Amino acid sequence: MATLQRINQALLIELRSQQETNQILQGQALQQIVGQKVQQDNLKALFQTGNSYQQNFDYIAPQQSNAGTQWAFHY
Repeated sequence: MATLQRINQALLIELRSQQETNQILQGQALQQIVGQKVQQDNLKALFQTGNSYQQNFDYIAPQQSNAGTQWAFHY
């Protein structure tokens, strides 16, 4: 009977160890997912900034060129 209790105790220790290992692995996976999400958000913000700059440039540049042309032909 004592031998069975020792086997059960050893199995419980092994099970707890596996559960702790799984929790650690889940934490690592979650950290990796969060890190990837941060990278995606940063990349998205960078693209949005670049797109906004391009749109503003396309809007402003012709106006400035047109204003310079009108000023040049003013005289």
